[in-house]
Amino acid sequence: MTREEFIQDVNSVSELLDFCWHYNCECCNDIISEETRDERIDDDVVQIARDSGWQDAYDWLSRIRDTTGYDYYIDDGDEYRPLWDDDFDYYKEEVLEWADMCGDVFDEEEPDDDEEEQTQPEEPQEEEFVIEDEDCTVQEMIFSAFVVKQSAEQEQQAPVSVLLF
Repeated sequence: MTREEFIQDVNSVSELLDFCWHYNCECCNDIISEETRDERIDDDVVQIARDSGWQDAYDWLSRIRDTTGYDYYIDDGDEYRPLWDDDFDYYKEEVLEWADMCGDVFDEEEPDDDEEEQTQPEEPQEEEFVIEDEDCTVQEMIFSAFVVKQSAEQEQQAPVSVLLF
């Protein structure tokens, strides 16, 4: 995958996470699915209840935002907040910077056909017949078309004469 393909083709969180997983990029490690979030909350409640008691677990649960129904969340250590579009753009940019620093993540850019044509010596081109724009009315255009049509019909009807010497 080239850098440009990454920019164009990675348009969802799951694609970004797949890319990070494939290249061992840790930029997106704090993005978690809703299922993972629920499992972590369960584990956190048990751990807090063991360490501090049910009152602290209750207080901690009351501080968790009541946000459910999102596909992905950001685990920032204290809370789990939904991942917004701006967050996705931020993480995508972070992954791009990481890939640029690594240097060997993206494939080399393949030259476009236009670039190949520019590097080859130009061949002389035949002159093309160019029709210039002229200001004319619709009536003039119709009359010109009628004249051209009549002359074409006359050429088709004209007898062919053969000259013999």
